[in-house]
Amino acid sequence: MYIPKHFAETDLARITELVNTNGFATLITVNEGLPVANHLPLLLDNHASLKLSGHMAKANEQWQHFTGNTEVLAIFQGPHAYISPSSYKGHGVPTWNYAVVHMYGVATLVEDENRLQAIIETLTQKYEQLQTSPWSPDYPTRMLQAIVGFEIEVKRVEAKFKLSQNRSAHDRQSIIANFSASGNTSKVEMARIMQE
Repeated sequence: MYIPKHFAETDLARITELVNTNGFATLITVNEGLPVANHLPLLLDNHASLKLSGHMAKANEQWQHFTGNTEVLAIFQGPHAYISPSSYKGHGVPTWNYAVVHMYGVATLVEDENRLQAIIETLTQKYEQLQTSPWSPDYPTRMLQAIVGFEIEVKRVEAKFKLSQNRSAHDRQSIIANFSASGNTSKVEMARIMQE
């Protein structure tokens, strides 16, 4: 990913917050020289080292690309918003602000049924805890045979938080004010990140 120095994010706490908040990732592998992408919820464990985990349908052939030491890429897209030059005090061009994290690593299949079930239950709990009537996994064990679990040991992280760092304080405050007043969820979240 192209990351000019002033847009590079290296604070692990901010990076993991973005990944945990925006856990629906794009998982990219390569098969016979062609890129393959799928969109999956992934869990980040950052206790000892960075590790992603998830699962996919066994009918999805992407899991067959998890061979040897072939690297995979998980992309986590945070808030993003268009920037109009009308927000600037001086000259400028239209652009886009965004926060994105790329995590590279080697994926391995989860063979242990108990570990696979733990991944599903942790993922379910993460998203069900906000429901009015949370659902708990209650399904026959044979349903586990229809999915494939995997873990990705993260070897490299690239994070780009393009937040108008190259603009004046006046322009940044103008953009934040416009975003905050927009009522658009992504713009409001972008304003929050810019204020940090």
